[in-house]
Amino acid sequence: MSQSCKFKTLKDSLIIYRPEDIKGYRFTGDKYFISKEIGGTPVFLEFLVAGKVNLYYARTDSGDHYYIE
Repeated sequence: MSQSCKFKTLKDSLIIYRPEDIKGYRFTGDKYFISKEIGGTPVFLEFLVAGKVNLYYARTDSGDHYYIE
């Protein structure tokens, strides 16, 4: 979830984007992911809450992680 996103084109080809390729992506009416660097590594983070502080979420092989900005 945090390393890449995959999109199918109308011709059923698969395009893979990495966090360093795009700023973010969104599912219509649903989740929103943005590209950020964590520990010097670009990752996709799910944007959960926008406000005075922003809350992000990522699931990795080592578990669930929440970030505050």
